[in-house]
Amino acid sequence: MTTATLSKSELNGIDWNKLDQAEVAPANKKQIIIDHIRANGIPGTGPDLALFQNNGVVIKDDFASYLGNQDFYSTGAFAKLANGTPLDFQYDTTDGVKAELEKYKDRSAFNLGSFAHEAVLEPEKWDTVVCEPKANRASHEGLNSLILFWEREAGAGRSGSIDGMKTDAKKEYISTLIAASGKRSIEFKDATIVQKMHSRWMAYADGLWSSILAAAHKEVSIYCNDYNGLPMRVRPDGLLFANQIGVNAVVSVKTTSETSVKGYARQFTRLGYDVKEAAYQRIVSQVTGLDFSTTIMIVLSTAEPFNVGVFILNDNEISFATERFHTAMNLAKACIQVNSFPGWEGVEEMGLVDLKVY
Repeated sequence: MTTATLSKSELNGIDWNKLDQAEVAPANKKQIIIDHIRANGIPGTGPDLALFQNNGVVIKDDFASYLGNQDFYSTGAFAKLANGTPLDFQYDTTDGVKAELEKYKDRSAFNLGSFAHEAVLEPEKWDTVVCEPKANRASHEGLNSLILFWEREAGAGRSGSIDGMKTDAKKEYISTLIAASGKRSIEFKDATIVQKMHSRWMAYADGLWSSILAAAHKEVSIYCNDYNGLPMRVRPDGLLFANQIGVNAVVSVKTTSETSVKGYARQFTRLGYDVKEAAYQRIVSQVTGLDFSTTIMIVLSTAEPFNVGVFILNDNEISFATERFHTAMNLAKACIQVNSFPGWEGVEEMGLVDLKVY
């Protein structure tokens, strides 16, 4: 599942009109990218990120480290505030109940999205995913079949018989084999969906966009010491620079259960993606000292027929979303200062909505 790379000679065979698929972009940015790639070919590696650390840190760390860094605010909390109340912000940032309830959430949709995300951004990791056979872990027969499977995946030889092992010992042995294999399991249904989305992505626009994405700096954490008075962190899916595609661009990969572009456009605003993407542009720009005013959004539908789209976000929409982001930040700072985070009961008094009860 490695990403294909097109040579400069192969670019002559591309139907450039396919860059218009599901188009919502200002033509000038799209044209800049097209002209740059026509003239220079598929981009190579971007500049060293260590050169761009004006007001913070740009680092390649793992996702767990990024999430664990609570000294910086994430943009998601402000997106929720922009569409909700200060209570949404407080619940997202400091309420321990949220973390506790996360343990009980159905993670199936999240896991599917994570695997799809991985197949597009980090195909080398997707290559370590396998389909574990269905087996009853409460029975010796089921556990024995899983032991055989994971022994093969781990390339492990058995030192003795498993016939006399108790169920808990077999489960522990399976965990040891999984860790030794360096692989992760996925449901067969989810694997089928991800494979189909991945094949559609690789074929999209004759493979042009997958080749462009291969050159991006991926999964980079950016910590901004002071953005509008608050420490902020963002983790773009990818960064592409002007020397690569003609513009400095943030790359965002999203999965959706929507089956139409219009449906996703509604979801985009409802879930606060517009505010988050605007925040990413501004924070990345401030830390790097470069103008990241372009967002390339790759959208993968997890619903049949598993459509794929590439969108360049509209400047006017980003400008409006930036205003909403700044408004949310100012409101959050005011609430932090007085340690008050009203929910529905306080929004009318704060002038956030004209609340009428019928």
